[in-house]
Amino acid sequence: MDPATTPLMLARYVALAAADALTLRPVASGAIWYVIAGAGDMSVGGERFAFAAGDVMLTPGGVETVLAGGSSGALLWLVTDEPLYRFAGAVPDPRQTSVAPVHYPADEIARQLQKVVEAAQNATTSGIALIFSSDTLEAGRNILPTLTLSLNTVPPGEHQRAHEHNSAAITLILAGEGAYSMVGGERCDWSEHATLVTPATLPHSHHNPGEARAAFLIVQDGGLHYRARTMGFRFLEPSGQNT
Repeated sequence: MDPATTPLMLARYVALAAADALTLRPVASGAIWYVIAGAGDMSVGGERFAFAAGDVMLTPGGVETVLAGGSSGALLWLVTDEPLYRFAGAVPDPRQTSVAPVHYPADEIARQLQKVVEAAQNATTSGIALIFSSDTLEAGRNILPTLTLSLNTVPPGEHQRAHEHNSAAITLILAGEGAYSMVGGERCDWSEHATLVTPATLPHSHHNPGEARAAFLIVQDGGLHYRARTMGFRFLEPSGQNT
């Protein structure tokens, strides 16, 4: 399966057979992991934790990361900013990183997302989204110095209104029967656990004509754009319900 990439981001799937092990040392500021299926263990930077379906993990770049699949193996989604490091010819220094290992369990993610769903939306919000961060990067609302991660949801029969921004986006579809995205005027029908790449500046919107909530993870190179004040976010349609 080919990786999904933009000039600054790289996404790929990692499949672990039962009792299989994989060792990585990403040349990146860090790595974002989502567990699609199965379970296992992760060891990184002297820390070790068990992971299961629906969990999100954050690991620093330049540090040996070891994954071991459980009795039924595991399938994970991995996103890094490796293309940026390759372009710059840079090597991460683990001694100076602001990224520490973090484990976000699925049940806690669901609990926090429910709080967001219950909160009032207004004309300035771009959708219903849970934003991931850590103690060291919370001020910038980033999960990595360069990247942002959010879990978005669209209620049944509604859509996230059209908008555009200067950051590119890599999206993992989690749920949404019959849901689709409009990207640059083209319809992209969703498929569970497929990856959708939205190039920078293209107008896009997300639509859920189904009877259950649609959910999707979005990684953007937003950390860089927020830092440079070049995000350029703007809506392309009037405010309405669930905007």
